[in-house]
Amino acid sequence: MPRKLVRHLASEELEQRHKMERDARLKERLHAILYEGKTEAVAGIIRRAKSTIENLRL
Repeated sequence: MPRKLVRHLASEELEQRHKMERDARLKERLHAILYEGKTEAVAGIIRRAKSTIENLRL
């Protein structure tokens, strides 16, 4: 699987990549992209600061 994230992928493909991903940092980034707009919820789930989640989407 390619290591590069592309934002224009369909949400189904992002979910599939999220499930298959082994790298924890990349998985966190996929999680942040999938649930964009729910920053506080994502931060609670992966136990990171809200600002960290906002920076992951850049």
